[in-house]
Amino acid sequence: MPIRLALLVAVLLLTPGVATAAPRAECDPRNTLPETCKAIWDGIGLPASNATSGKIAVCHDRYIVSHDNASKTPDWVLELLTARKLTNKYKRPATGFSPDLCVPKESTATAGDYAKNADKMAIGHMAPSEDFNNSIVNMRDTFVFSNAIPQAGSSFNGAIWRSLENEVRVAAKARKKLYVVTGPIRGDGITRKISIAKADNACGGAIELETFKTRSICKALNTKKANECDNGVAVPVGVYKIAYDPDHIAAFGFVMANRNHKKGLGRQYMQESRVNIGVIERLTGLRFFDALPEAERAALVNRCEQTTLWLPPKPKAKAKKKRKPA
Repeated sequence: MPIRLALLVAVLLLTPGVATAAPRAECDPRNTLPETCKAIWDGIGLPASNATSGKIAVCHDRYIVSHDNASKTPDWVLELLTARKLTNKYKRPATGFSPDLCVPKESTATAGDYAKNADKMAIGHMAPSEDFNNSIVNMRDTFVFSNAIPQAGSSFNGAIWRSLENEVRVAAKARKKLYVVTGPIRGDGITRKISIAKADNACGGAIELETFKTRSICKALNTKKANECDNGVAVPVGVYKIAYDPDHIAAFGFVMANRNHKKGLGRQYMQESRVNIGVIERLTGLRFFDALPEAERAALVNRCEQTTLWLPPKPKAKAKKKRKPA
């Protein structure tokens, strides 16, 4: 358990008559060292980027995030999901978001940045609380702004994206283990539409990413429309999710526009949102699966996995041994 979280738990358990709000702790520097939570990402490696300034990696107990201080949102959030830990023991807690202790105060989003924004964008989890439903402490640990982006609300974050998150948990139970990487697609920060052509997507689908005209949200803009966000929270054009099954060496990439979606969308729409991982690399400037041998990595990111995420391939039947003649 990262030191910061352990200290908070100790305060709650050992202090008699503790108030509902625990005293604010300080960031333990060890939680900004990815090696502290190597067990989470060691199997695939951390996503790599040429842009390293203004970034800070933060280890949490069950996930690691790379926070971009300029946009006040994560570049990526990486989890290791296992069937053993998806017990459904706890339900989503009624917890508000708070700043990540290891992110500089001037670089974090705040509740005021999201409150009453004109486009009704939600504080969208990247690593969802429900992924850690065997521990209420771990579920609450996802409610930090470094693990969130401005995401279209009830018709995306609470609809098809939520369904995709659920399908990832279904797959993790069936496949026993999944590495999951989630994050925003920002584009150039100005253009609010990105087109992915069929010819550029090994999964075969053309995808249009189009979002709100609003490029960033902030408390000042929410208070008065005439104000501008000089240092607001960047609104991404789209959102990506990668699920990797190490046992079957199968990677599944999904890209969806950060906009209001039709109601009632399901697995068919998720399939239409499939992309090979190389598409996500081009859209984000990130490089995934660096812990894998290069030839294997290259093949993995350039192909579209032919199976579906939620229906893993059946294990091969063991060949029956021939009986020796009597």
